[in-house]
Amino acid sequence: MKKKTKTYFFLTAALVFAMGLNSVSGQNFQKPCGIYVLGSPSVTQIRNYPFVDGFVMRIGWENIESLQGIYNFSLLDNIVHKLDSLNQGLTLDIFRMSVPNYLLTNTNVEKYYLIKTATDSVYTAVPWDSIALMRFDTLLNKVANHPIYSITTGTTVPLKNHPVLKQIDASPIGMNGIRDNAGRLIHLGSYQRNKFINSILNTARKINYYFPNQFAFNTYFGINDNITSPALGNVLLDSIMSVFNRNGNPKLGFFQENIACTAPSSLNNISNPLHYYRDSTFTMYQMLQSWRNPFLTPALTNICKTDSTGPDVAINNGLNINKCHYFEVYLADLDWVGYNTIFTLWHDSLQALCSNTLTGIAAPIAPLNNGIVVFPNPFSNTVNLQLPVSYCQLKIIDMTGTTVFQKLLSSKQETLNLNLPKGMYFFQVNDNKQFIASGKLIIQ
Repeated sequence: MKKKTKTYFFLTAALVFAMGLNSVSGQNFQKPCGIYVLGSPSVTQIRNYPFVDGFVMRIGWENIESLQGIYNFSLLDNIVHKLDSLNQGLTLDIFRMSVPNYLLTNTNVEKYYLIKTATDSVYTAVPWDSIALMRFDTLLNKVANHPIYSITTGTTVPLKNHPVLKQIDASPIGMNGIRDNAGRLIHLGSYQRNKFINSILNTARKINYYFPNQFAFNTYFGINDNITSPALGNVLLDSIMSVFNRNGNPKLGFFQENIACTAPSSLNNISNPLHYYRDSTFTMYQMLQSWRNPFLTPALTNICKTDSTGPDVAINNGLNINKCHYFEVYLADLDWVGYNTIFTLWHDSLQALCSNTLTGIAAPIAPLNNGIVVFPNPFSNTVNLQLPVSYCQLKIIDMTGTTVFQKLLSSKQETLNLNLPKGMYFFQVNDNKQFIASGKLIIQ
């Protein structure tokens, strides 16, 4: 059986406006935007590609404060300086699933085993521990007010005012985002629902207080305790939305690291907060894994990651289903020249969407799942196109970015006989210098 692949495309502003602005960009508020590099916390992982908008720095709390009150900002300084020179943004994720050793050895700190996966656990502080929260508050104060030179201002400014810093994680202490694998946390003797909810809200409040100019986000997958009505997840989400996302000006968004070519989907998002609140706050996604270098464990490798798919499939899902404009992509995919064209198209499209968010004007190029049909695909020599408009320019581009075929199409239905080598290609269709469509062609 032949494998099928989807095509992804761009409609003109008139068509997008006719379909309704909310179907593309959600409500009229700012949100995180762009394609960010997901790699190890090192300057060598930063990339100066035209389709890359920033870098995700993931660093453990203990790597910044290994001893109580002793802070090391050298890595943060180097990464901010490099991004500043490239005019790129930074997403700062200070991991606090595990807390520094000086807290673990403090007998007055309440601790437990956080179950991350079936084979991975971490001994850490509970989210509501007062000593850990106090030390985390001190850490945030130090990080926010750490002075770093800014090329834009020509002066040294606190990190909280630095134009490079765009997003910051607001997840609670001692948790892998808001989830409780194996129910270890909620079955502790000291667990109380209100105390737990307040610890999450207070941690996020601290982030918003120390970093008022950045987007803050919580990793959220859902959580329950022994009280079934009202459910913990519902109460927690209602609390988050009422505190941080009032009056159409959201201060806290939701993040997940599970985006792939089969997720999210319109079927598995009924109870997902990224879907339910997509018009009330912003959403953010990280790729489940790399397409070019997937997980070695077969059970964790998404079966749809083949040569006929790419990370653009996941970006398309995130935008069209949950109105996400921000995507973290693994370095192996960003480095592969075969994806350069699709990343460039998506980068330009996301920037166009984000630049029009505050004006309420429909973006001139917006990825949607309708408007063009390509069949069969894959094909041998002959392919049929059904287009939303007549008289448009078609380009076919190979994996190196070279245009190998172009033609002026004069009708909405075209049949092309292509004498091209087997492989994957990208097509672009434009009318009056605006993109109408973009997608993949597989010649076999």
